[in-house]
Amino acid sequence: MSNDDFFLSPTKKRGRQSLNGKNNNQKNKKRKLNNYNEKKEDEILSDDSDLDSDNYESDIEEEEDEYKFESLDERRYRLSKQYLDAMKQDEEDDVSSDEEYGNISRKLKREADEAEGRYMREVANKFSIDTENIKIYKKGHKLPPTCICISNSGKFIYTASKDCSIIQWNVETGEKIINMCYKKKKKNKNNREGHSKRIISIAISNDDKILATGGEDKMINLWNAEDISFRYRFKGHKNSVSGLAFQKTDSSQLYSCSHDRVVKVWNATSQAYIDTLFGHQTPSEAIDCLKKERPITVGGDRTCRIWKIEAQSQLVFKGHHKSIDCISMINEEHFITGSQDGSISLWHINKKKPIYTVSKAHKSIVEKKKENEDFEIDSEEEEEEEEEVNKIEYNEHWITSLGALVYSDIFASGSNDGFLKFWSISDQKITLINSIPISGFINGIKFSKNGDFVAVVVGQEHRLGRWWREKKAKNSLYIIPISINDDNNNG
Repeated sequence: MSNDDFFLSPTKKRGRQSLNGKNNNQKNKKRKLNNYNEKKEDEILSDDSDLDSDNYESDIEEEEDEYKFESLDERRYRLSKQYLDAMKQDEEDDVSSDEEYGNISRKLKREADEAEGRYMREVANKFSIDTENIKIYKKGHKLPPTCICISNSGKFIYTASKDCSIIQWNVETGEKIINMCYKKKKKNKNNREGHSKRIISIAISNDDKILATGGEDKMINLWNAEDISFRYRFKGHKNSVSGLAFQKTDSSQLYSCSHDRVVKVWNATSQAYIDTLFGHQTPSEAIDCLKKERPITVGGDRTCRIWKIEAQSQLVFKGHHKSIDCISMINEEHFITGSQDGSISLWHINKKKPIYTVSKAHKSIVEKKKENEDFEIDSEEEEEEEEEVNKIEYNEHWITSLGALVYSDIFASGSNDGFLKFWSISDQKITLINSIPISGFINGIKFSKNGDFVAVVVGQEHRLGRWWREKKAKNSLYIIPISINDDNNNG
């Protein structure tokens, strides 16, 4: 190494030192520039702050001059006197301040509950039905209508039927705007628009752009809600599509349940399949969903199931004795179900059993004729007993449909007993508040989003089968005006 020219030549060593010196000089220059810029910024900021705080400093100086020679005891006395004066002023404004703070606290609690989906308006005491202005439209579907949905704007009603038709109704005039029926293409039979079998489910997206229908042909058809023009067809279910629901916060997220016992998740905007959920042991009959990504389904296995999509888990609820055919969510914590055992149950998501059940919600009373007409009654008491014996209560009426005014304490139920019944929820109990005579099977109930009316579809047959037939009934659409004088609605 001692013979190496590099170590012997002093110029090369000096050259390396000179390079290091240049680098160090450049770094020092950069540091000086940065320090200079920082000082300049500090000076500018200090100048601005001085200008903004001139008045504030002058006020402080005046106060300091005023109490400059104040002793410590005098300062304590002055501050305590100011505090007592403020207390006296508060006592004079106690009534107004309590009301103000009470309104603010209620409003904050309401906003928090609305954000979490727990809010429930108590409007049952202010609820009324305008029976004189009920509209009935009988010239629509040729066969019994099976399902119904209302646009979020409240301008249109969509109904579907066993005759494979879809009708768009104008709420104000009641006119049929669009009547879309099944059509086969002559050139290509596989290329068709509409359903080839009964339509039994329908739903509309939150932005009123996409209409979805499901039928016994195992298909889910997507339509443009404005003119019911065909968009796309989802294939995947192996049996009838019995229920459809859009997520309220995401107009593209669509959930479907089927008699093939599975629940499927779709993206209606990108027209894509997302996931399949397994759990029901028998056909699933209905589905509902609000803002959260948690649809609820019911089925013939007598269970309700909450599907947690993100967590990929499910909650199972049991309580009815027969198949559960319909469901409606009240808010994110409460929902109601109707069963073939004739009962309506109120549920909370944190309890596996219903918190309240109305048995024989739609019941009938029939008078039984006497077998021996020559039988004579001696006393009035025996006559009353005989009248009670001759009347028999029976309940052969399934709960065919449910509809709730979302985030309120009101819902409606339907069957084939001849009445549409309105119920209220208070203190975790269900109470009947009103009823309207309607003949036939009530196959669908929907409240408008703003609570102006209730739309009901009625048919001669049950939406899922032909077990009974009400010959006197007419296949029709009912639009029932309602009013809710809710003061909190504006607050």
